[in-house]
Amino acid sequence: MHTLTRAALAAATVALATGGAIALVLSSVRPDAPPAPAPTALPSQPAPVSPTATPSPPRATPATTPPTPGTPPTATGPDAFAPSNPSNTCPDGSPVFRFGVVEAALGRRYLPVEVRNCGRPETVALDRLPELGFVNADGRPGAPERVDRPVTPLDVAPGESAFLMLQWRGGGSSLDPGDRAARVTFTVPGLGAGTWVDQTDIGPDSPVTLHGWGRTASEALDG
Repeated sequence: MHTLTRAALAAATVALATGGAIALVLSSVRPDAPPAPAPTALPSQPAPVSPTATPSPPRATPATTPPTPGTPPTATGPDAFAPSNPSNTCPDGSPVFRFGVVEAALGRRYLPVEVRNCGRPETVALDRLPELGFVNADGRPGAPERVDRPVTPLDVAPGESAFLMLQWRGGGSSLDPGDRAARVTFTVPGLGAGTWVDQTDIGPDSPVTLHGWGRTASEALDG
C-alpha cells in the first residue's frame, strides 16, 4: 500500500515538473514576434586573375630586293685588259700581235713578231717564250720539231712592245703541200694569243726555233 502511494506521488511530481517546464517555454514565445531574419550571404569575390605576359612584337625582317632578271652582275674583278683576262685587240681596235715580213737567208726563214702591252694598267713580265700551235694546209695539226734557245726575260710597261723571232728551215722531206703549215698561233701568258696565216714551207721535219725577247726584232734574234 505504501509502495503504491510512493509511486503515484513520484509520477505526479514528474508530471507537474514537466508541465511547468512546457508552460514556461510556451509562455516565452510571443505569437506576434516576427521571424528571425535569414542570414545574408556575402557577395562572392572574383577569382584572382594571374598576370599574363605581354607578347613582344615580332621583329621586322629587312626586305630583300630580288635581282632583276636579265641584269648582269656588277663587275668587281680585275680590269678588262688585266693579264688574268687578256684580249687580242687593243682599245683602239688594233691587234696585240703584229707580224712582219718573212726574210730568207741560207735556207732559213725568219718571221719577226711584235707583242704589244696596250690597254693594260700594269707592266707585264715576259719570262718565257710563247706556246706555238701549227695547223697544216689540209687542216690537220702540224707538229714540227721545236728547238728553243734560252729565253731573255723582259718587262713590258703599258704602251710598250716586245719582239721575238720565229726561225725555221725551209723545205723538208715531204713534197705534199698539205703537210706544210698554213697557220701558226703564238700564245703569250698575260698578253693573249695571235695567229699568223700564210702558206709556209714549214714541214713536219722542219726544225723551228724561237728567239726572244728583245726591244727590237734584231735584238731578239741576237739575244
